[in-house]
Amino acid sequence: MVGSDRTAEEFGRIFSPFPVVASSGERIADEVAPGPRIVVATPGAEPRAPEGYGTVLLLDTWAMLGRQDLRADEDAFAAWARAANLARSAADGGHVVIDADAAHPTVADLLVWDAVGAADRELRDRSEAQLPPAFHVAAVDGTESGLRTFMESLELPGGAEILGPVDLPRGARPPAGVEPGTPIQRLLVRCERRQARAVGSALKAAQAVRATRKDPEPVRVIVDPIRFG
Repeated sequence: MVGSDRTAEEFGRIFSPFPVVASSGERIADEVAPGPRIVVATPGAEPRAPEGYGTVLLLDTWAMLGRQDLRADEDAFAAWARAANLARSAADGGHVVIDADAAHPTVADLLVWDAVGAADRELRDRSEAQLPPAFHVAAVDGTESGLRTFMESLELPGGAEILGPVDLPRGARPPAGVEPGTPIQRLLVRCERRQARAVGSALKAAQAVRATRKDPEPVRVIVDPIRFG
């Protein structure tokens, strides 16, 4: 039983005889009927309520904030704000309760309803870390030998830097044509935004050289990936 289903079952016992509506995965409820009831939904699966939600409780916030990708905080704030709006749409004004550390910057931005401040902080943090969109980053995925032949053909402009290789991030799909279980590595090519076109042309040229040589090892290029590894 997945977490949201277990929560729905527990709430059903606690709040009996009020009905409980579960909305997640392949079983998403589009709308709930009027009247008192409990709705347990995963982010993005919240059903419409004609009268709005009296109270919205945001649980398991650690799961969103702890995701290993570039947009974890950004996605968390967007999902929570969307859910909070369900309570704000209630005729008499609903309540929002979040189970999270108020000292976390993303949580603090939500508490004061500051989407602009959240975006400014996120951009500032990414600029300091030299991450997109402040900087241009491309990921090159392939086997050890595939990456080696790719790098032999890659002629980057001055100022661009190569990071890695590291193992392919957990959950990322390997390049097409790779046998299951084959170790895949990732290189990162980073540069300032003004060099993005030149770096893109260099990556495209390196791929063209490999295609002309008919190199057997597949290599994939992803521009501004969410997961870096």
